Amino acid sequence: MAELFSSVVAVDAEALMAQLSALNEKMDRLLEAKRLEALSDGADPRNMNTAEAAAFLKVSKAFLNKSRMPTSKTVGPPYHVKGNRVYYTLEDLEAWRDSTKRECVQSLTPMERRLRAVSKGGGAL
Repeated sequence: MAELFSSVVAVDAEALMAQLSALNEKMDRLLEAKRLEALSDGADPRNMNTAEAAAFLKVSKAFLNKSRMPTSKTVGPPYHVKGNRVYYTLEDLEAWRDSTKRECVQSLTPMERRLRAVSKGGGAL
């Protein structure tokens, strides 16, 4: 019984590393093939549809759809239209996300809020 258990627990580290390396190379080849397939279709892999852009920005698709409406007061990220397809570029999404960042004041301690108010000339709270 001890022989059976010892054979199960023993792991050949070199063989395991070789298998992991082979899997890594296979994944790299598959990813490269997928990238080349996207390029052959004329699509830029950095462009995203509405669902992908919403997931990237962590907002809803409805928010992006609403922000594209001409009468909307919601300001969303820049978008591009090709035919009847709407797409967003990665650079535009990152720039919009960075421009809309705000610091959460609620996460500040009361002392930090007082110091901020004094530094802005608002006096002590």
